[in-house]
Amino acid sequence: MKLPNVTLMQRFALRLFVLDVLIAATTLLAMAFIHFRDSEDASAILTTNDRFTISLTPVALAISMFIVWVVALAVAKSWNARIAGTGIAEYLMTTKASVAVVLFLAFASLIFKVDVSRTFVFSAFALGASALIVHRWLCRQWLLRQRGQGRYIKRTLLVGPPEQMFELADRLKLNALEGYVPVRAAVFANVFSQKLHAEFARQGIELVTFEDSVAEDIEQFKIDSVIIIGSDQLSSERLKQLGWSLEGTNAELIVAPALVDFAGTRINSHPVAGMPFLHVETPSFEGIKYLAKTTFDLIFAVVAFVVVLPIMVVTAIAVWCEDRGPIFYAQERIGQNGKPFKMFKFRSMIVNAESMHATLRKNATNLLNEKMFKDPNDPRLTKVGRFIRRYSIDELPQIFNVMNGSMSVVGPRPPLAVEVAEYEIKAHRRLLVKPGITGLWQVSGRSLLSWDETVRLDLYYVENWSLAGDIFIILRTFRVVAGRTGAY
Repeated sequence: MKLPNVTLMQRFALRLFVLDVLIAATTLLAMAFIHFRDSEDASAILTTNDRFTISLTPVALAISMFIVWVVALAVAKSWNARIAGTGIAEYLMTTKASVAVVLFLAFASLIFKVDVSRTFVFSAFALGASALIVHRWLCRQWLLRQRGQGRYIKRTLLVGPPEQMFELADRLKLNALEGYVPVRAAVFANVFSQKLHAEFARQGIELVTFEDSVAEDIEQFKIDSVIIIGSDQLSSERLKQLGWSLEGTNAELIVAPALVDFAGTRINSHPVAGMPFLHVETPSFEGIKYLAKTTFDLIFAVVAFVVVLPIMVVTAIAVWCEDRGPIFYAQERIGQNGKPFKMFKFRSMIVNAESMHATLRKNATNLLNEKMFKDPNDPRLTKVGRFIRRYSIDELPQIFNVMNGSMSVVGPRPPLAVEVAEYEIKAHRRLLVKPGITGLWQVSGRSLLSWDETVRLDLYYVENWSLAGDIFIILRTFRVVAGRTGAY
């Protein structure tokens, strides 16, 4: 059988694995050096109660941990090109591999009576796991820059109904840094037309017929991935044949279920009658999971208040000194289950700015978001207000809203009553959870997004929220605020 050529992403993944191994080795050697002067040779001693115990020096312990760590990284598929550069998935992968090392040593010390230095093990684990995550993060940033220049991408062939392929192509282009670039699309012969061909060509995608071109296209056009979106005419037999045609190539076969915007954590595959069935968990907005979110919100808000208190004091003085007007601005917003509440912000506009809102919105042109009025050149902004908005400092008083339970740290954007009055049915699902200081909308472009994209992101959060996801969004928020993306 002809061996496939190694792709750029496979080389990238292999380099990541080698660097993972080197980082683990360096960490363990450093810890062994620190503990070396207090250690003795590796020895086996007989204790007073006649139990045989093996006592390992830091050097011997480091070698043992290194071997287990490499095995754990290999089992976790640290070398896999499909994991490399994925972000949070690979951070979790390296963390799980590191935890596995500690658990293995704990089990070994219990069963085989191995005496190990707990200080050594946990300090090596903390340093090593952190170094692996930082390493993966830095490499991902490099990879994203490369993809921005058109390298390390996956040339993608789409197969399915034209409407669904158009939608998927748009999403892949909006998320181009994920690496999937649609270059060809395949439909069945009875669907193909020159008009459809021209529509795909305008998006830079070559349209072909499934019967004639799919198998041949893989090597000829250097296709890296084939995404099946679904079609009534694509039988299981045809799908299997397509999978067979990819054998001996580097192309991956991806079957996209018709479950749009469902997180992978809610979808589980279980065989039923010999077929893989997808089971979708219903989103929950109560119980222990939601209690954990509420507890996290409260703790985070208290800690954040202590940290940002000096900034808030300076901001309050600056707001008051500019025009001697009110420091805070309380605006009615709609919260969880449609309950109104007062949202607090530092005042960034002139006094009585609300009376000018309707006129400015009516006269506004080229609004990216037709439902949420945001004008980067809003004449109502004060000098201090323009600055604190640019860095989202005006939103710091919302910490008080989190403390009183009307808001969450992470959630959909808190809407105005006039916006809710214009909601279509699906948009009302945004009100099933507490609104947040930050959220997917804020870290994905904010005011640069259209209303439809804003609703889609908020609904995705409502359907798929998790505490781990909240933490990830908070970390992304710091980066967005520093870059001032979509802030005005």
